[in-house]
Amino acid sequence: MSLEQSGQQPAQASSINWPIVVWALYIGAFVTLGVTMLAGAVLAYVKRPELTGTPAESHMTYAIWSFWITVAVTVFGVAAPFDLSGIVFLPLMIWQLIRIFRGFLRAV
Repeated sequence: MSLEQSGQQPAQASSINWPIVVWALYIGAFVTLGVTMLAGAVLAYVKRPELTGTPAESHMTYAIWSFWITVAVTVFGVAAPFDLSGIVFLPLMIWQLIRIFRGFLRAV
């Protein structure tokens, strides 16, 4: 019996949606002050082993790296004096937007 006859979908077909979900959560972080980005990173960590060997695995790795770089730069920006925090956060926000939309467009 094939997968189509049993009503199950191939693993690769269902894996296409996970990167889109993760990137959508990352986009939502601009409205929720990072809460959905944390949820997206956790989801990426959980789903990455299931997606091994698929193109979606690289999306999960890219999303995880994006999260940790954002955390590191945010910690630096918070620790910086008030007048330097804008110099840190504006480029971070631009970098995040480019990285998130690039990943989202490649996932779609």
